[in-house]
Amino acid sequence: MTNPYVTANELKGLPTELIKQLNLNKSDILDMRLADIVGELGQASIDKILVQYYLKHDEILERQSLMTRLYRMTMKGMIKNIPKKKGVYGAKDG
Repeated sequence: MTNPYVTANELKGLPTELIKQLNLNKSDILDMRLADIVGELGQASIDKILVQYYLKHDEILERQSLMTRLYRMTMKGMIKNIPKKKGVYGAKDG
């Protein structure tokens, strides 16, 4: 099954005028940023994601909020849980 959501990679290189026309909110953008970080790392713990997000975006995320968001992202199919590794997420296959 293909992902019905726009990804950050799909936005790269698009004109600003088109991006403004998309129905994206702050939450969507945060999800895309997090999915990009997990994708770049391949696998990442919550701690690693917190650190990498800060290094890339100079913003500190709250751990509990991040955990909830990552769970929702797995339900959407944006990222996946790594079996037998609690709190570790991986890039979506394919």
